[in-house]
Amino acid sequence: MCSSSVDFNNAAENEVLSNFETESNELLSTQNSPRNSPTSQDDFWTDTEEDPVSIPFIGNPRITTNLQPSGLPIDCFNLFFDDSIFEIIYHETNKRATAILQSQKTRSKRDKLWKNITVNEMKRFIGICCLSGTIVFPLLAKQWSKHPLYFHPVFGRTMSRNRFQMILKMLKFANHDDFDPTDKIFKIRPILNKILQNIKTIFYPDKNLFIDEAMIGWQGLLSFRQYIANKSHKCGIKLYELTTYDGFILNILVYTGRGTLQGNNTSLAESVVKTLLTDYLGKGHTVYLDNFYTSVPLAEALFKEKTGCVETLRENRRGNPKRCGEKKIKKEK
Repeated sequence: MCSSSVDFNNAAENEVLSNFETESNELLSTQNSPRNSPTSQDDFWTDTEEDPVSIPFIGNPRITTNLQPSGLPIDCFNLFFDDSIFEIIYHETNKRATAILQSQKTRSKRDKLWKNITVNEMKRFIGICCLSGTIVFPLLAKQWSKHPLYFHPVFGRTMSRNRFQMILKMLKFANHDDFDPTDKIFKIRPILNKILQNIKTIFYPDKNLFIDEAMIGWQGLLSFRQYIANKSHKCGIKLYELTTYDGFILNILVYTGRGTLQGNNTSLAESVVKTLLTDYLGKGHTVYLDNFYTSVPLAEALFKEKTGCVETLRENRRGNPKRCGEKKIKKEK
C-alpha cells in the first residue's frame, strides 16, 4: 500500500514538473523567436495582463531532529555546533600549543604551564566567548574582576582568567598543512563549512527564501574589511546571507574582496545568488532580492532552474526596461 502511494505521488509530481517545463519552454521560445526580437532594448518590453507562470513547489519543509518542548537552548546550540566541531578546535589548538612550546619563541613562564585542553574545557571556553558578546567590558581581564562595577559570577566559576587567556593565545581552527593561498578565510573554513552542513542536514525551509547582506563588526587590520555607511556596524566583514522569512540563516558567503567567486562569467551579484541557492534550485522556491542583485539575465537563469524571484529594480541597470522608472507605485494609506 505504501509503495503504491509513493509511486502515485511521484507520478503526480513528475506530471506537474512536465507541465511546467512545457509551459516555460513555450514562453522562452516565444520571447526568443525572430519575429519577437526587439529592435531596441526597450522594444522587448510590453504591457500585459497575463498571469506569470506558476512554478510548483516540490520541496519538503521539515526539521529532521526531535526537539522536546522541555528542551534547553543549549540543546539547539549543540545541533549546529556539535562535538565534531569542538574536536577539530581542541585538536588543532593542542597541536599549535605543542609546536610553540617546542620552539625557542616562547619565554613566558605561563606558557610553560600549558596543559592540553579537552572537549569539555573547549565548550566552557566557547561559552565564555558567547557571553562576552552580550556583556560589554572595557578590557578582557575585567570579566574576572571582583570590583563591584564589573563583577560577574559566571566567568570565574567557569574558567580562570589565566587559563582563558592561554587558550585564546593557542586557539586554532584549521590545519595549516592544508593551506589554500586562494582562500582568504582558510583559517576558519573547516568550522564554517561544518556548521553550514549541519544546518542543511537538520532543517529544510519553506517556499519563500531571502537574500541580503550583513556586517560583522571588525576594526582590526584585514585586507577585505568593508565600510558600509548604512549598517549598524559600519566597518567590518561583509556577509551575503540566504535566510528564511523570519531570519533563520540557511547559507553564508563571506565577501573577501575581488575574486570572492572565481571562474564565473557572470556578474558578482548573479554569482552570489546562484552560489547561495545551490542546494535549493529546481525545487520551486521563490527568492526575494533587493535591487543590488536584480537583473533580467538573473531572473531568466533562475526561471530555467524552476526558481521564482521577487525583486526591486534599478532603472539604470542594463537589460531592465527604462519605462519601469516612469511607473509610480501607489502607497496604501
